[in-house]
Amino acid sequence: MYNERKDSFSIKDIILQILFVVVFIFILIWLFPTKKFIKDSASDLTPLYDRIFNENIIAMKDAAKSYYTDPRLPQKVGDKVQMTLGQMEDKKIVLPFTDSKGRTCDKDASYVQITKMDDEYVMKVNLKCTEQENYLLVYMGCYTYCKTTICEKNEKDVKTPTIMPAGKETGAGGKVIIPSKTTTPTRTKTPGKTSTPTKTPTPGKTPTPTKTPTPTKTPGKDYLCKYVKVVKASYTSWGNWSAWSQTVKHENDLTQVESKTETSYTTEKVKIGERITTKKITYYDKNKPIYETKKVVVGYNKQSVCTQTTTQTVNTGSYTYTWQDASPVVMQSFGSASQIPYTASERWIFVRTTDTSCGSCSFGTYRIYKKQVSVAHAVTTTKQVCSKWETKKTPVYNDVRVVVGYGTSTKTEKSSVPIYGTKKIAHNTTLYRYRTREQKSGYRDEKWSTCNNKSLINDGYVWTGEKKVK
Repeated sequence: MYNERKDSFSIKDIILQILFVVVFIFILIWLFPTKKFIKDSASDLTPLYDRIFNENIIAMKDAAKSYYTDPRLPQKVGDKVQMTLGQMEDKKIVLPFTDSKGRTCDKDASYVQITKMDDEYVMKVNLKCTEQENYLLVYMGCYTYCKTTICEKNEKDVKTPTIMPAGKETGAGGKVIIPSKTTTPTRTKTPGKTSTPTKTPTPGKTPTPTKTPTPTKTPGKDYLCKYVKVVKASYTSWGNWSAWSQTVKHENDLTQVESKTETSYTTEKVKIGERITTKKITYYDKNKPIYETKKVVVGYNKQSVCTQTTTQTVNTGSYTYTWQDASPVVMQSFGSASQIPYTASERWIFVRTTDTSCGSCSFGTYRIYKKQVSVAHAVTTTKQVCSKWETKKTPVYNDVRVVVGYGTSTKTEKSSVPIYGTKKIAHNTTLYRYRTREQKSGYRDEKWSTCNNKSLINDGYVWTGEKKVK
């Protein structure tokens, strides 16, 4: 029985283990893709990464176009102005952005640079992020189709660019050119085909303008045509030179400066040498003190002294006695003299007689007495007493040895006396003079007139291609 149960359990266990291994391998394949799958997924995201990069570089270009107005553009041919991505963010003309990995692009290596050419400007927009770096070249100038004084070249004059990875730029001189109002293309791959770079104009050269079209007339209708004349910015003639002065002037497009150096001489008293003299001097030497014995106060004895007296009454210690009526007055009747009490401090003085009964006494004549007591009076005298005491200090002297002077010594002392002479000193003064000119702003003039107006065409106006019924 035991062997049968053991064999049955082993077969079932093997089947369950095989099923578990198969399920486990399937889960691993599902959770962890192969290298080829990861590579294919990364390739599928390449257009997204390129689109994010292109959107960022176009944002820099558009922000720079709005910032660099006529006064901020370089004025001389070959001059350049530049602004980094960090400076653009500080000026709040572009918001901070990140690359496809969510990391901040390089704020110093990313920049916008504008160069003045003969008849136009070239703006280079360079963007460097963690894994991508590329740039655009944008041509701008005063073209007939500009809505404002300056704008980008029309896409009729510039081919649509192809954005390539860093180090594989296409176009004239390895440049990439972006026209106005052009959607930034994304890079796509076609298996088995190699894209042909588009031809772009050479930087620094103005393309040959197309011939101005001649408006056609429609029978039975009169039209007005729209003409435009673009006048480029220019300078006036130089003015007169100013007087020479020491005021420093700096040259720019509107100010021309000349300088010269004038040398003047002055005769000045200068030191040309010195004469050394020696002399012996006598001085009190502190190393030779002279002593003398003197009595000096070393302390004080203090003693209280009476400085003011007053008269004061004091008891002598003796007393005198007098008899005074008791207070309150005490009257007492006695039948006989033997009844009267006598002490050293009191006595009774007879006042009168009366027949009134004294209470327990029998009727008869009685004597009335008044009580007196003995009062002591101190015997006083006067004497002089001190009313004010002061402390008197008496100095205590002692013999002390003190310094009363110093002995003398001699020493030799050197002194120099300068010797002066005259010398010519050259003073160079730089003088400046300048003259100025003014810049006349360019403008754009639009007019509606009869089609094929020779007068306007001869005056520099060009038909825009627009027309309307009169």
